[in-house]
Amino acid sequence: MKHMFILSALVSFVLVGCDSNCCSNPDEVISGKGNAVNLIAPTANLAIPTADLSRESGSNLTLNGSDFSSDRDGTVASYLWTFQNPAGETSTFTQERPSFNFPTAGTYEICLTVTDNDDQQSNKSCKQITISDAIVAPQYIIPEPVVTILDANGNKVNPPVVFQVKNKYTFDATKSYDPDNLDQKNIIAYHWALTEYRKDSQGVLFKKTHYCNVPGHADHSACPTNGDYSKLQYTIHGSEIYRIIKLTVEDSDVVNGTNQTNTKTFEYKTNLYNNEDLNAITRDLTPPN
Repeated sequence: MKHMFILSALVSFVLVGCDSNCCSNPDEVISGKGNAVNLIAPTANLAIPTADLSRESGSNLTLNGSDFSSDRDGTVASYLWTFQNPAGETSTFTQERPSFNFPTAGTYEICLTVTDNDDQQSNKSCKQITISDAIVAPQYIIPEPVVTILDANGNKVNPPVVFQVKNKYTFDATKSYDPDNLDQKNIIAYHWALTEYRKDSQGVLFKKTHYCNVPGHADHSACPTNGDYSKLQYTIHGSEIYRIIKLTVEDSDVVNGTNQTNTKTFEYKTNLYNNEDLNAITRDLTPPN
């Protein structure tokens, strides 16, 4: 009789005293999210490359959330980015691959938080990015070649210039200038290509080109020998009818690793020139189609 009473009390305890929690599967999470005892939160690790932590204003940076996050017991389901500018203003983004713009100099902060498929949220991972003012390349104006013609006595020959054959002239480029530096001498080099149109003893037109200080070409005998190419002295050949002077000047402004240059062409007739010669010279100067 005593044994039956103990058994009856035990059965009564089981049926009456046990609630739903103590009768549930011991491996079941109370939240109902899976069968693991403890869910593992995902990890966010905003490991931005060092080179991207210092940038110039106006730049953009695209980040991929999947590169910086993981979940050991599931998958990352969503991303939350916060972006704070130097003024303390914050924006949020939920894309996996957002793009951030840095319009002004200062310190920006980017943070990433991820949530996994079990609604578990990661820690917040943050990085600061320092933005400096963009270096703007100086905008230079190209130099301006100028040629002044002087006669044998050093007097300026006013246009329209007509060379007298067998006379000596000076081609003076010292008035060439650099608009960026009008108050100082900034032209550092002069390069000349001089083309003469002549007629041979049979009256056949031909041309010869001489060079002074032009890379890849030997200097003509009339070129200066003292290294100063700002002026040339030339005697017009007795059979010359037309002359083309191509002057390139070079200033000290460096653009894309080289000094800035500009070339201009100046054309002159001689006293032997006539309109019949014009057609032949024009054909020679006109490039083929």
